[in-house]
Amino acid sequence: MAVTLQAQLRAFGVIPVIMLARAEDAVPLARALMDGGLAVAEITFRTGAAAEAIKLIKQALPEMLVGAGTIVTEAQLDQALVAGADFMVAPGLNGALVQKARDKNIPFIPGCVTASEIEQAMALDLELVKFFPAEASNARAVIKAFNGPYAHMSYMPTGGISPDNLASYLKTSNVICCGGSWIAPVKVIAAQNFDQIRENAATTVARVKEIRETM
Repeated sequence: MAVTLQAQLRAFGVIPVIMLARAEDAVPLARALMDGGLAVAEITFRTGAAAEAIKLIKQALPEMLVGAGTIVTEAQLDQALVAGADFMVAPGLNGALVQKARDKNIPFIPGCVTASEIEQAMALDLELVKFFPAEASNARAVIKAFNGPYAHMSYMPTGGISPDNLASYLKTSNVICCGGSWIAPVKVIAAQNFDQIRENAATTVARVKEIRETM
């Protein structure tokens, strides 16, 4: 039986959120993440290098699970599809994009932060959403409240999450993973300090394991 995207993301616990200014940094970055135990990344479409970066990673490391993040237009979705992205992530909920991704048979994780948005996601037969912006929206308390009426929904909180508050998020019921930019910060990528990224990934993997052993 094929492993579902939810199961894969749950196994990682943390998804590195990556903003790449240069596509040529993509493969060494991905190798650093994999060497640290995180064979997953969300490459955000906040720069013009995103599509090429995804393409290069999937060509060099096809076993890497690569998401295309900040997908807010159909053009970006098309570019991510051509590049070979395994899944899509958006900051908000756009029904047309969700449907287009479904038509193309690629998972789409939209951003939701209100009960109305959760119900719109449910109407689109979605069970996993990105909770964004997490810290700014008091995500832990809100998700706990949502778990009453929307017990079957799962969440990927992103925005303001760090090693300091990671445990409180992962211990929140129905949170399957968190998105985080601390593993591969823009400045560290720019300096091509891939050893530091590998260490950050390894530390994060160990931290996730430690947290879950206490759950």
